[in-house]
Amino acid sequence: MQTVVIRIDRPTADDKYPVRGIRLSTDGQQISNESLGALPRPLPPVKVGGRDGAVAEALSETMTSRSDTDLKPVDAGRYLWGLLARTEAVDWWRNAVQPDSAAPLPTLLDVQAPDLRPLPWELMTRVPDGHRPFMNPKSSWSRGEGQPRETTELLLPVRMLVVVGEPNDPRLRVDDEVDTIMGALHSMTGRWHVEVLVKPTYDAFNRRLEILRPDILHVITHGRVDDDATVLTFPVTGEKPWDLTAGDVADLAGPPPRLVVLNACRSKEGDSFDTEGVHATWTFTDAFLELGALGVIAMQGNIPSDAAIPFSQALYGSLAEGDPVPIAVAKGRRKIFAATKGSSDNRSWAMPSLHLRGRPDLLLKVHSPVAGNPVQDQPYCTWFGKVPGYVDRSRERWQLLTNLDPAGTGPESPVYLVEGAKDVGKSAVAQAALLSYHMRGRRVVYLDVGGVRRTSKKRLGDAWGDNNDPDQFAAGWIDVLRALRDELGRWVPGADPYVRRFNDRLARYKTAGSRDPLPEYDPEKAREDITAEAFEDKRENYQQVIGAVFAEFCTMLADIAGDEPLLLALDHLHKMYNEDLQNYVVPFLLDSLGQPSMAKVHVVLIDRPDQMKELRSRSALTLPEPLQISRFCRQQMRRLGGDYCAHLELLPVDERVIDVLKAVRQLPGEELGGTQLKNILEIIKASAVS
Repeated sequence: MQTVVIRIDRPTADDKYPVRGIRLSTDGQQISNESLGALPRPLPPVKVGGRDGAVAEALSETMTSRSDTDLKPVDAGRYLWGLLARTEAVDWWRNAVQPDSAAPLPTLLDVQAPDLRPLPWELMTRVPDGHRPFMNPKSSWSRGEGQPRETTELLLPVRMLVVVGEPNDPRLRVDDEVDTIMGALHSMTGRWHVEVLVKPTYDAFNRRLEILRPDILHVITHGRVDDDATVLTFPVTGEKPWDLTAGDVADLAGPPPRLVVLNACRSKEGDSFDTEGVHATWTFTDAFLELGALGVIAMQGNIPSDAAIPFSQALYGSLAEGDPVPIAVAKGRRKIFAATKGSSDNRSWAMPSLHLRGRPDLLLKVHSPVAGNPVQDQPYCTWFGKVPGYVDRSRERWQLLTNLDPAGTGPESPVYLVEGAKDVGKSAVAQAALLSYHMRGRRVVYLDVGGVRRTSKKRLGDAWGDNNDPDQFAAGWIDVLRALRDELGRWVPGADPYVRRFNDRLARYKTAGSRDPLPEYDPEKAREDITAEAFEDKRENYQQVIGAVFAEFCTMLADIAGDEPLLLALDHLHKMYNEDLQNYVVPFLLDSLGQPSMAKVHVVLIDRPDQMKELRSRSALTLPEPLQISRFCRQQMRRLGGDYCAHLELLPVDERVIDVLKAVRQLPGEELGGTQLKNILEIIKASAVS
């Protein structure tokens, strides 16, 4: 996609601002660079209250004044359009953006002149029809530069860090904005990863930047002006607040975010945001761009929450649909315009200012190697279909995903462990991380051992149980191998030939002794394994036969894996017959993962701490430290409830739901189990839809 650039250069010796028109090819190379005339210096005066006024002060006051100004926003917009119309820029732009397709050509306004840059160009309003190019997605206007930085596609999922200052300040309406962001992205489960950091210390903020390495940094807090510089204020519970200044930006940890959203200039009573504050806002923008950000969205004045929240909703909803950032920002401005239409607020729609340094079409473009949607498509939806309903655990999900695939090249360890007490949501964490891993194009097979069909009555724990209740019995080694085999055939394309070979070997081993050599495998004479049949365990050399079966199973896994990683996730191992787990699965399957022939086969084990401790003592492998999953925090119920309502598309959160969440927070105890949380969420759902 080509890009059109209108550049206003620094003033020349004869006191003029040269204007140029530049066309960029898809790869950012210049196609043409034309002179379009010049603007005079100083700029023509603007009419304010029937008299001539200084341009910079009058236009800045239009955006920053807390009351009505003599210069209305629409008049300021017409003045700014008139500046370009004095040159050849308007006619050149009209001719340049005649696209061959319905897709709009991005237009960048590159204001190089320092004294003209702070002007609120986003207000531009065409005369005589009133068209606002910065608000119309078809115009696709933003600020930017004619030499975009190299921009590549992202590794899925898009990582987003939302940093919150004072969550309880009603002027910020933090909960509503976070709910809105989650709601806009609810359809992007597995493709977007969002973390919320509330009232962090400076060290905690930096640590999370370094660990998560977010593609998007979204800041919700108060901004103020100190000594002609904008600062973002972050209170800390029990500690002195800290300020983030433009000078601090260069010292932030981790690589620069691709997109920074400073939805933050909602000043407290008594603070000012005047002309100097506008200049300071651009200083903040410059700081992030100098850090390496490819785009910054900053507010040019005090944007009220009633405008900031609709902007976030439209911005992220548009990005979730795959729109380039300039189009998403334009839709956000249009959403503000619609939300404030009929009120006295006729300028907030132009508050968000986007400045680009990267290619607009690639800034947040994600490489998606998997076709379709595993949340809805068979067979993956059996387990992944539950993931969109999960709440919380964002850090744990990310930790597991980065353990499995740190650089997008696959796992490095043969085994990964996820542990936690009963009813803490271990399975949910694993399934969520595995969904993103699968969407990266990796092959995943998930098996819940607790749901495996059992062909023999082996006792579960120390009791035989009721012979008529299958849940009282444990899955044996043959049940687990058969279930894994079946899931491999369902989940992994191209696995069938290797599964058929294993079935033939297994069917023959059921009747052959360990000393009886099996005939060479012939696909034309392959036998079928009858799953309902038990594996005879009374014959001679039974142990050796089992070892041979596991060897054939490992051969099948290695053949299916080939040169690409194959990941098996085994959940609820404690539901398996313990002696079979210890005597066969651990030595014959898990310990074989360390062998060269199984180098591309990896396993995630999800279970209770006591089971993990037993595995670590039995396995010959050096197992990594488990990822620990704890219980839910009751004090986070407002955010958990908002997240849940966002998944259900029940926003804004109803007051009755908020009352339920407040009541839950006041109950004794700091932690909640998964079943407790599920029951609370069901009550929330009933309250929201009633």
